[in-house]
Amino acid sequence: MENVSYPSEVRFDDKFTISFIAAKNSSSLPLDINITVSQNGRSKSTSLRQLNNEHDFLVQGDANNLKEGLNSYSIKIGYKDIER
Repeated sequence: MENVSYPSEVRFDDKFTISFIAAKNSSSLPLDINITVSQNGRSKSTSLRQLNNEHDFLVQGDANNLKEGLNSYSIKIGYKDIER
């Protein structure tokens, strides 16, 4: 995962975007990729059959789902890494 970008601050009723790049950094082809973004008990998931090169991801957020103060997100990427 590269180039993770997110706002440093959002206000009540703001919509915001978290972006990142899933990059292919190995010589083998990653297959069955599952990406999950979680925060405050909510999660959004997406999947790709394979990752041939870089892939940009955008996750839309809503400040109404945040708590006052510090909010932490988790981005998990799972895949099968099969050698050719």
